[in-house]
Amino acid sequence: MTTIDTSAITVELPEAFDPHWSRLPGIQVDRRRITIDPAEYFFRFEAHSWLVADWELIKAQLLDVDETAESTVEQLALDFIKQHSESTADAARVLATAYEVYAYLFRDEHLAGLGLPQITADHLRMLREAATLMALNKVELDGHISNVGPCWFFPAATSVVFDLDDERGGMLDEVYYGGWFNEHRRIESIKAHAALGGRLVHGCQSVPDQSGGVVAPYGASMANFRADLAAFKAGWIEQVYAHRVAPLRQPADQARRVREDGLRAPRPHQRGHDAEHLHPPVARLRGADPGRRRQGVRGPVRRCPTAGRRSDVTAPPRAGLIQHAADSVRTAKAAQPAPPQVRRPFAGRLRR
Repeated sequence: MTTIDTSAITVELPEAFDPHWSRLPGIQVDRRRITIDPAEYFFRFEAHSWLVADWELIKAQLLDVDETAESTVEQLALDFIKQHSESTADAARVLATAYEVYAYLFRDEHLAGLGLPQITADHLRMLREAATLMALNKVELDGHISNVGPCWFFPAATSVVFDLDDERGGMLDEVYYGGWFNEHRRIESIKAHAALGGRLVHGCQSVPDQSGGVVAPYGASMANFRADLAAFKAGWIEQVYAHRVAPLRQPADQARRVREDGLRAPRPHQRGHDAEHLHPPVARLRGADPGRRRQGVRGPVRRCPTAGRRSDVTAPPRAGLIQHAADSVRTAKAAQPAPPQVRRPFAGRLRR
């Protein structure tokens, strides 16, 4: 971890952030108030100045301007940055500006056009929060990555804070990077990120692989950026995942996902009736405990119907219940002692 001496970063934003951001080291969330200790929060923190432009000016002079045959949208954004941006060492101002940028880019009206019906307004809130904190990451003009926080590794950070599994974390990542594939959103992104002094650059390829994203200045060396990124990411990703506090998928959630996917838990007669072969939710419903087996017994202990006492007998498959009952009756009859022979006296003596 590389850091420089700096004081704590404190900002109050228009929207309350999820308190579980405090699971990550160096960050404390008290509703709308966020406090960051750079020495604890960042993996690498070598620079504490950023390029920003006034968001209200962006809305008034850039968002509604269209590109032409002579001037592309990237050129419009670059010209605006040259004219109106300024360097600041106030990290709170960076976070406040970033919040406005991502509240605009991840607004609810985009839900209908994402092509991902599983994404909800709550997921967009998660995106706004994570992307806001990502604005403190930084790349220099020579491509060197100077600031790296845990939100660089987007799926890992969201799994810790929002208890997302890998599938849902990757789906959220797709929405974050989706501006690549939707031209309308890409144009919005280029204009809006001018407020943060550059353009959003992704380290991932066609599939999100936690190579991260950062607002890089126009003209930054992408070759050096990729080389620097490849050198550090693996170990830091594991450190982020280490802050998970609970299993991501509980047994009840497993049962729900089985129903959603149209799958069926194995029947007892399909894989035997051992408790260890039962799907965990099914085992609990039927009174079997997958973690408890008596030595030498291949099934849950049942009450023997013939002896009237507990007996370690193997519970039969459902298809053989009738035959098992019949066999039990025959066994019980065979075990009963034969009745004693009674000699009946003669009714009278024979007469000669």
